[in-house]
Amino acid sequence: MKRKHLFLILFTISFFSGYSQAQYDKIKPFGLEHDGWAKVKQDGLWGFIDDKGKEVVKPQYDKIKPFGLEHDGWAKVKQDGLWGFIDDKGKEVVKPQYDKIKPFGLEHDGWARVKKDGLWGFIDEKGKEVVKTEYEKIDLFGLEFNGWAKVKKDGLWGFIDEKGNEIKQHQ
Repeated sequence: MKRKHLFLILFTISFFSGYSQAQYDKIKPFGLEHDGWAKVKQDGLWGFIDDKGKEVVKPQYDKIKPFGLEHDGWAKVKQDGLWGFIDDKGKEVVKPQYDKIKPFGLEHDGWARVKKDGLWGFIDEKGKEVVKTEYEKIDLFGLEFNGWAKVKKDGLWGFIDEKGNEIKQHQ
């Protein structure tokens, strides 16, 4: 009887020890950055779990900025040195591919200026690239001419309009 009792105790301890072992290096408070989610860190990478302990964003990001800072319902994420965004459901809406992302609406209503491989462009609020990352510099819209931004490409200056189209000289 003693052996059976000892076996049962050892089995119970070994069975439940797998469930009680810590999975994450850090767990931030629930609801701090997203309703019902807690930010978690595992092996140096960040993600989120829900209030049932289920991973909703796998720990894969070097950094996750708070939701809504640069776009309503999105969090800026950094992976392998590149920036992108996830939405409030945990879905990647802008793949981490940009060296820099400026806040939405700062330079153009509904757009964010992005830098990739040393060149600038813009993405819209759906995460779509509306101005290709092909400019060495992009000045603010309206500085030189209402509704236009001065741009530098291949060492030469020109303009883009508010839709991102290059302004061509008419002969």
